[in-house]
Amino acid sequence: MLRKLLSLILIGAVFSVFAQDRPGELRGTIKNNKTGETLPFANVVVKQDGEVITGTTTDFDGKYIIKPLNPGRYTIEASFQGYATQPIEGVIITPNEITTLDITLTKEAEMLGPVDIIEYVVPLIDPDKQGKTVLQEDIQNIPQRDVNSIASTSAAVYQSDDGAGINVKGSRSNDNDVYIDGIKVIGSFSLPQSGIDQMTIITGGL
Repeated sequence: MLRKLLSLILIGAVFSVFAQDRPGELRGTIKNNKTGETLPFANVVVKQDGEVITGTTTDFDGKYIIKPLNPGRYTIEASFQGYATQPIEGVIITPNEITTLDITLTKEAEMLGPVDIIEYVVPLIDPDKQGKTVLQEDIQNIPQRDVNSIASTSAAVYQSDDGAGINVKGSRSNDNDVYIDGIKVIGSFSLPQSGIDQMTIITGGL
């Protein structure tokens, strides 16, 4: 059975990819939804498939940091005494990257109905890198069938024809490096879509 590839990162000029042994980090701030006041000692729990993986509490400034976290998709739940628990589903942790997630909580006395489960949305602009992350479900829903064609869906990545090599920000295709599970690939390679769990295309930085 083909083992799921945890990560594949392509970088223009000097490509770089991180594997499962390169965990990510989650951080953010917990606030009151109306006043914006930060909530110290609020609980933040990380779940995956309904099971608690880890957790922490916020500091005096309402900030929290959870690390290390293996790359993947998680549900994050924030709670504080007197407030309704707020779950955020589908939070994506990528290898060797910081994911920022700020959460607002509503006082139980102010709740007019059941708590809404919020679906995490990947930010369109990541201040830490240029590029994007593509998840397995995204890969399965796009028409491209090979890794280079999938990478070409990112801005600043050009491909002349489906299946051909890619040029990143005008660089030649032989300037690109590919890493699979943290190991640099030498020569040509071919991967089935079902074997890619998470793929990150980085088009800026060395």
